[in-house]
Amino acid sequence: MTLAERRVALVQVQTRKNQDAATSAAISSALGLDLPGPGQASAAGEHSAVWIAPGSWLVASRLSAPGELARSITAAVGDHASVTDQTFGKTVLRISGSQARDVLLKGCRVDLHPRVFGPGRAAVTSIAHIGCVVVQVDDAPAFDLIVPSTMAQSFFEWLLISAAEFGCDVHGSVN
Repeated sequence: MTLAERRVALVQVQTRKNQDAATSAAISSALGLDLPGPGQASAAGEHSAVWIAPGSWLVASRLSAPGELARSITAAVGDHASVTDQTFGKTVLRISGSQARDVLLKGCRVDLHPRVFGPGRAAVTSIAHIGCVVVQVDDAPAFDLIVPSTMAQSFFEWLLISAAEFGCDVHGSVN
């Protein structure tokens, strides 16, 4: 099993009233990325998105110049949505390997069984009493865990303790 921090640019997109379709079309046109529905995540090229609430998504991309992703999405959506750069406000950790699901189940309230939670599925929940967005990336399984940066160290330590019985390699960064 491996655990690593993903270094990505991350923005939150919140649509204005009755502007979901226009926002989705603008992001699709600008990034080639379709915004997912409830409980889902999507990816296209270097971009990914996860639904976090009605009319609200987290959009991630490779880390580049500070604010670049936020500026490009703001230009695309215009007055249809608000865009907030979360690059330094959130931390993305990736846990992968055959026992990753077992580690998360020690503190997660969501049913992560493969029959109901597979690749492309996402949930906003708490894990170990810390607010978290969980995204299953692939069948390995690999999960991206998005937590507030202020809680990342505590969350990381919880993951290490929870993974100890299975063994866990820590990597500096994965993209």
